[in-house]
Amino acid sequence: MKNLFRLSAILIIVTISRISFAQSGEISGSVTDSKSGANVEAASVSLLNGKDSSLVTGTETNSEGKFSFKNLPDGVYNIKVDLIGYSKAYIRGIKISSAEQKVELDPVKLNSGETTTEEINVEAERSAIEFKADKKIFNVEQGMNVQGGSAVDVLKNIPSVAVDADGNISLRGDQNVKILVDGKPFGMKNSETRNSVLDQIPSNLIQSVELVTNPSAKYDAENSAGIINIILKKNEDFGYNGNIMLNAGSKDKYNGSLNFNFRKDKMNIYGSYDYRLYNYYITGENNREVYSNNSIYTQSADGLSRIIGNFIKGGFDYNITETNSLSYNLNYNHRDRRRSDNSSALTLSTITGDLEDQYEFITTDIGDGYTLDMSLNHYLKFKNPGQTLTSELIYTKYKDNSTNETTQNYIFPTVQNPGIVNRYSDDVTNEGNISVDYVHPFSKESKFETGGKVVLRNNDEDYRVENFDYNSNAFVNDTSQSNKYLYNEDIYSLYGVYSMNIKKFNLSLGLRGEQTDTKGDLETTGEVNNTSYFDLFPSVNASQKIGETQELQFSYSRRINRPSLSMINPFVTAFDPFNYFAGNPDLRPEYINSLEFGFLKYFETITLNPSLFYSHTKDQLSRTRELIDSNKALLTFQNYGKNVNYGAELVVNAKPVEFINFNGSVSYYKNEIDATNLDSGFINENYTWNGRLSANIYIPVFADLGLTYFYSGRNVFAQGVLEPFQSFDVSLKRDFMDKKLSLGLRFTDVFNSLKFDVKLNNTQNFNETFMRKRDSRSVFATLTYRFGTDTKTPEKRRRRVNDQPGNDGFGF
Repeated sequence: MKNLFRLSAILIIVTISRISFAQSGEISGSVTDSKSGANVEAASVSLLNGKDSSLVTGTETNSEGKFSFKNLPDGVYNIKVDLIGYSKAYIRGIKISSAEQKVELDPVKLNSGETTTEEINVEAERSAIEFKADKKIFNVEQGMNVQGGSAVDVLKNIPSVAVDADGNISLRGDQNVKILVDGKPFGMKNSETRNSVLDQIPSNLIQSVELVTNPSAKYDAENSAGIINIILKKNEDFGYNGNIMLNAGSKDKYNGSLNFNFRKDKMNIYGSYDYRLYNYYITGENNREVYSNNSIYTQSADGLSRIIGNFIKGGFDYNITETNSLSYNLNYNHRDRRRSDNSSALTLSTITGDLEDQYEFITTDIGDGYTLDMSLNHYLKFKNPGQTLTSELIYTKYKDNSTNETTQNYIFPTVQNPGIVNRYSDDVTNEGNISVDYVHPFSKESKFETGGKVVLRNNDEDYRVENFDYNSNAFVNDTSQSNKYLYNEDIYSLYGVYSMNIKKFNLSLGLRGEQTDTKGDLETTGEVNNTSYFDLFPSVNASQKIGETQELQFSYSRRINRPSLSMINPFVTAFDPFNYFAGNPDLRPEYINSLEFGFLKYFETITLNPSLFYSHTKDQLSRTRELIDSNKALLTFQNYGKNVNYGAELVVNAKPVEFINFNGSVSYYKNEIDATNLDSGFINENYTWNGRLSANIYIPVFADLGLTYFYSGRNVFAQGVLEPFQSFDVSLKRDFMDKKLSLGLRFTDVFNSLKFDVKLNNTQNFNETFMRKRDSRSVFATLTYRFGTDTKTPEKRRRRVNDQPGNDGFGF
């Protein structure tokens, strides 16, 4: 049965399909003679896709010179008007959305006896938040509080998302959120690689962020909190366009970027390059009290981290025909890092207060690596409107190398020769994806979507330790701490989604099947672990419009979160002599059932989106901390029995007056954790909340002002709590030279309050605290210059016909 499913998944990739769903959008207008003002009859009017200029449909003007296109799905469209003996007109940037379903264009005026093309831009300012049936889209390219920053800074400004002082990202308090770049994993296989990759993606390359809190069956099932999809910019203006950005920050933080595109006829070529050099100062503390031997272990550290990143993006779109297009995209990120730490550690007796031992550590960590992501996409439209076939090939390679040199000086009791240890790691991941999606419309009111996907993932993790031997005056390999771990994971999936609408009621029913095969091979010991399992993931999405300005929404989904490589590698490695780490090969996947009920209300100047949510997680994957001797702690992973999370959220987007625009969110929820399968005392729960408010204030003559405040309340896990954290950012921006030149200032974490603070207070034989802080308070100055033959202004332009557009710290 499993082999049959695998075979079906591969076969369906070659044969199956998916479709666009007609909605109630409408674009209308009229065509007149520019000289006489008379109506122009029988002019050809073509409706084009705003993304690739492919033909959607066409019509002719009637005897009154009027035309209209109805039942259009949300999106951006272009219109071409053509009639022999007249000039041509091209209108672009026409947007249909839930907030604006009907667009009436100004009369299109054609010049008789000319062969030029009038190009008219319809450039409505994008709303900061767009509410879709299955996701929210946050348009961040105009965000002032992220200028000169990275993707991590962008996510700090997204409602419902929290980013702590170490860059750990959570959605509604859950860190098991799946993050994609342009719909691709981009080598982000776990939280450690995720943070390093996102830190190197410049914010000025990001167009929008899509937030899917309850994904349907057509999405990969692997995520628990939801999906965050970062959409990178791909300029599609005609001619050549681009911009140059330079940014400098306090305490030696610098980056610069160049972005460009060239579009002519059927081809669009784009590319960008970003260089980043950032220095971070880091401080931290770790205190552990062990009840069994009446001792207190204390460690403090400070260090400097230097990161150099190079990010390259390039690709092309080619419209082979009006119904057939091909796209290629490449993202490459190379990073070099160097980190030096000085730390001291001591152990005291809780009875006598006497010093038992004291050490000093000097650590240098040098590493480099890269992420390469390539994708090839083919899009085919059939004659039947809405019938489409999309296929995609993706290859991703992630490579990271590091050398850690640690010198341990023995202060008490005194030892003449310090301990010197070198640790080497080499981590390589290769991943290939092939997918096909087919959409088949039965009518304007119903459609069926189906697709298949195969994911082949190979991981190779090599870890080696050398100790300096004073007798031979050389480093000697420590076989007890060295290991090589190979991990393969293959996922075969099929899905089907049926959607229909009856007047203002929309319903979507989906089912996804996934077959997972894994093999873990610890070559050092010969230990091999194989798993194979099949799962079904249903989904339901429903909405009911109430009039033109209100909508009720409901969704249900079942999802999975599989253990990552670092979670299951059983070999024990040392962060330092007192903190160790090991994976758990017996981990099971966690399964999540999630419900969400929402209400959407559009007012003239404000949009409100309150919602209720509930999720139940079985076998939750979580970190645990345990003692392995009198004063050594091991960090590993275990399956909690269950976790229940439920609460309410409000998302707001408003423009009360012309010069003020703000958006924000507030969530209040309860976490209930039951890990009594591990320890009878591992039960924890709490009510908590988080909130965010971002405002852009446009002050004439002076500058534009941006303000962002974020607060995350206390969150619990089975063994303890993560303390609250907050931050406040301020930015200023001024445009010059008709907005071709911009100068900006950004102040991050103004009150220097952002830090990572954890307390392990729900354990039987010890308690422990961690505190870690980066120098998050910084000042950045940014200069941006835009250039090109075409800019987004509302005026008309005349063209020749030939140019027509076609580690948290201390081991925790």
